[in-house]
Amino acid sequence: MDEVSSKKVADKIIEWVAISLTFLLPLFFLTSTPEFFEFNKKALLAAAVAIMVITWAVRHILAKSVRLTLTPGLIALSLLAASSLVSLFVQSPQKTQAFIGQPLLFISLLLFYLVTTTTLSSHATITRLLTALLASGSLLGLIAIIAFTGLINQLMPSLPQFMQNPTFSPTGSPLSLLLFLGPLLFISLPLSLRKNPAPLSRFLSLVSTILIAVGLGVTLFQVKDGGIILLPFRESWSIAVENFKDPTAALVGVGPEEFGNAFTAHKSVAFNLTPNWNFRFTVSRSEPLHLLTTLGLFGFAAFIWLLYVVAKAAKIGLSSRDSVDRALTLGLISTLVLELLFPTGTLSLYLLTLLLMLHAAHRKLAANTSVRDVLLRLFAVTLVKPGEAKDQPPHQEEILPWVLGAPLIIAVLVGLYLGGAKIYAAEVSFKQSLEAAAQNRGTDTYNLQIKAIARNPHDDTYRTAYALTNLALANALASREELSQTDRQNISQLIQQAIREAKIAAELDPQNTSNWETLATIYRNLIGVAEGADQWTIASLVQAIQTNPNDPRLRLQLGGIYYGVSNFDQAIRFFEQAVLLKPDWANAHYNLSAAYREKNNLEAAIEEMRLVLTYLDPAAADYAKAQQELRDLQARLGQATQPTPEASGELTAPEPLPTAAPENEQIDLPAEAGLEATESAIPEPSVSPSPSTQE
Repeated sequence: MDEVSSKKVADKIIEWVAISLTFLLPLFFLTSTPEFFEFNKKALLAAAVAIMVITWAVRHILAKSVRLTLTPGLIALSLLAASSLVSLFVQSPQKTQAFIGQPLLFISLLLFYLVTTTTLSSHATITRLLTALLASGSLLGLIAIIAFTGLINQLMPSLPQFMQNPTFSPTGSPLSLLLFLGPLLFISLPLSLRKNPAPLSRFLSLVSTILIAVGLGVTLFQVKDGGIILLPFRESWSIAVENFKDPTAALVGVGPEEFGNAFTAHKSVAFNLTPNWNFRFTVSRSEPLHLLTTLGLFGFAAFIWLLYVVAKAAKIGLSSRDSVDRALTLGLISTLVLELLFPTGTLSLYLLTLLLMLHAAHRKLAANTSVRDVLLRLFAVTLVKPGEAKDQPPHQEEILPWVLGAPLIIAVLVGLYLGGAKIYAAEVSFKQSLEAAAQNRGTDTYNLQIKAIARNPHDDTYRTAYALTNLALANALASREELSQTDRQNISQLIQQAIREAKIAAELDPQNTSNWETLATIYRNLIGVAEGADQWTIASLVQAIQTNPNDPRLRLQLGGIYYGVSNFDQAIRFFEQAVLLKPDWANAHYNLSAAYREKNNLEAAIEEMRLVLTYLDPAAADYAKAQQELRDLQARLGQATQPTPEASGELTAPEPLPTAAPENEQIDLPAEAGLEATESAIPEPSVSPSPSTQE
């Protein structure tokens, strides 16, 4: 095969991989991993881009030259990728896990853009990519319509339960579907109204527009009454500006995939008065605010540059007489506007990158000066017009493609094996372990989680799940009436493994509140059977509160531990803090009332129980229970019962701690199994919440 033929073959491979990816990515999901949609879309994108990059590198080696296309969009995507890598290396505690988030996504999108803008150079290719995009959007619209009408249950009753949901979409959520179909409507509508198209083309464009519009409409109808839960703008901004207190965090953010930890650390007390106070958000309200938090000013500047690029493109595209040019411009503008308003994911960012690439390709074919090709030499760079030939010294042509291409191919192949195959296999094993746990197959659950950890030891969620599995197996063994010496040894080993894995999870991501809560859960289960377990539980909750200082639940849990050991002064202290953080929480007032009652402070106990009734729904079963307890307290104090107002909530009394097991049944744990912390490390609530008007 000669040089020209090999170049054409490589270009065709890249073109059809790009077309296939564009059609499949919106529709692609797998049930083989714990998260069906986003994780698998990102995996498909990375795999497709890897094929394209290897083909691209081989193409340059065979062509004996290196030629790139420079566009304004390339700078913006390069800045996003660079900012994510800088933030990863400077801030992220779990670099392997963090890399498969924002950095991998931005690098994949950058390489996709670079390869396609360099190699795809015909109007036919632009048409094919747009056709693939609109065909995928049309199918999504059709699926949304079928799911909404319930026909999917009648046509395919054997489908999994999650696919029978009226809001089901292969995109993963109603929001991701809206963010995808919205821009596609702005693309398909101008194309369906263009002058003098072929009859078949006009018909297909109209059908596509109708399906996309109706699919968009039914999805909007389904979520119009709060079907999408989002972090309020004010709270998102408040969390983002917390970075400015630390110069490093201000520049590079808290780290990729660290928004969840930033949320728990910096959410306001006023957030506790919102309906979603008990949620832990992992994304900000909008893409620029998310970038400002995770990647800092560096990542935010990249997004601002992207805005500038789209604004320049819009200035030209909206005045163009070319229907394709106008459609691409409208799609770009709508995609970016939605990213200014909502959190995005793999699909929305891919759509933005694809439209940027198609717009650049359109400019390239029109010989616009904003798009230039660059010929790379060993010691020089030459700018040329797209498609213009330029001779290079033969020896440089032969060496440079190898110097650049060979390491790139090796890096991609190594990354596919280490970062791709092993991590994906770990996810598959972990999903299998969850299925085994649901079927009560304890041994299979245990072994599959060991396999997942061996394949990816850096994932703290595997560690916490394995810790809880060890605890469950230990409890199952301990429930036997007759325990052999082997049983006791196995119980001790399982408990030690549970503690070890939970502590490793906390070490992997010490800012993750859930990791400390898991450790506290394990220690709490050991109270009465392991000496010092109550203090270890307290120490774990102290660490959890440090990572999530404005969460009233943690204060309530800590107060409950003190209540269980009859340290009512400390219990009152932490119940009062829970009430201060969320004054409309009936359960916090209920626990505080119980602690006051035990201290024989009946006036305070009565006042708190009245507040309990204020925040309870009279129709709730707990309301009658609280009324009776109020009457009992008033009777003890010699008061008459008084009527009380109403609201909503649920009551959970402080749980008594397990009674100590006989000394011969106590479990001896090594000293390192414990955790040390002091109560002085707990941050005191300093601001009383006020009613929030956040939306």
